[in-house]
Amino acid sequence: MSALLEKNSPLPLYFQLQESLQVGIESGDWKPGMQIPTEGELCRLYGVSHATVKRALGDLVQQNLLYRIRGKGTFVAEPKIQKDPRKIQSFTEEMRTLGYLVSSRILEARVVPADAVIADRLHVAEGEPITLIRRLRHASDRPITLQSSYVPVALCPNLLQEDLSGSLYEVLRRYGARPERAQEIYSATAVDHMEAELLGVRAGSPVLRCERISRGSNGQVIEYVESVLRGDLYQVTVELTLD
Repeated sequence: MSALLEKNSPLPLYFQLQESLQVGIESGDWKPGMQIPTEGELCRLYGVSHATVKRALGDLVQQNLLYRIRGKGTFVAEPKIQKDPRKIQSFTEEMRTLGYLVSSRILEARVVPADAVIADRLHVAEGEPITLIRRLRHASDRPITLQSSYVPVALCPNLLQEDLSGSLYEVLRRYGARPERAQEIYSATAVDHMEAELLGVRAGSPVLRCERISRGSNGQVIEYVESVLRGDLYQVTVELTLD
């Protein structure tokens, strides 16, 4: 961490300070959960005003690199989970690959008639029986996402008798329904009160909502999933190339 800021630089001092603090976070000098210097200490260290420090810290809080605890100070946030949408993986497989311990809390598991929206997503007739599974998914004991999965009963008639706490993809493969490709649509919204309570965030906090339709090798839809992903812990990274 450098305490030298370029006073004559065209870059504002708050932005230079922000970049310096970010280097300290990304280099590992400050670990997740570690408290950073106080605003007064940063003012003395960098030779800048309180307004400059407040602006820099505020931007880093907005970026979820820092978080504040009233009466205690400012701390380094946990790094976000990186999602690569080019890979077809279940949540369990994805988190295991990243080194997280995965667990699930089953909120609901039952057979219901497909309404018009779900029938359209699964390409089945309206009213056809489908298995609905709602789960709160954790990565290393942190609630990360709420998932509602829909699978045609005709495809997996005994799904409710299976262990649903792990990867649903693994269960589907045992029924011969191997996911070969999937389409995901993401949108940025806010959580309602029920979702906020389950995810351990404030009502109105930003989340990513994802709709995924998974298909087998013959193009048949084998699963439709609606996910609510914590915006402070999860982000999607896409690598682009020029053809």
